[in-house]
Amino acid sequence: MASHSFGDRLRLLRLAQSLSQEELAERAGLRTATVSDLERGQGDPSLNTLRSLAGVLGATPGELLDGSSWSEHSLAVDERALLELYRACDAERREAIRTLLALLTR
Repeated sequence: MASHSFGDRLRLLRLAQSLSQEELAERAGLRTATVSDLERGQGDPSLNTLRSLAGVLGATPGELLDGSSWSEHSLAVDERALLELYRACDAERREAIRTLLALLTR
């Protein structure tokens, strides 16, 4: 996906979530015209806009900007949710999670 423009990546991620431009704009706290303009390559997103869009789309800002990090196909939605929960844990809980997963996968 790295060869696509920002607007292309935004549109592809939006469509992968089955969202209309209106739905994405509402969830991200933006105007529909802003989403449309960004998808058409009209202007660049502010940092706050980029973070809002990435959050709604389950992507990283890097994925939206230049296609870096994981592509939208590398992790399923439930895998991303688990990763976010894991990242919210402190070191002790992360170790407990790793131990539990090791036991469950034997």
